[in-house]
Amino acid sequence: MGRFNDVNVVLRYDARSNTLNYDFKLVTGAYFTGTNNWAWVELARAYMLTKALIETGRA
Repeated sequence: MGRFNDVNVVLRYDARSNTLNYDFKLVTGAYFTGTNNWAWVELARAYMLTKALIETGRA
């Protein structure tokens, strides 16, 4: 809580790597059913990154 600089670093690093998104799609079966999990993975990541940027005055 309140460690917005750390959140910023982690989410920027994680956004460059598609491993988490790939693993999530594989585990949930999204690749096999054609389900789009964008709202559960990318949207939440974008919100957290934006919140961290606003809190640190970088937005």
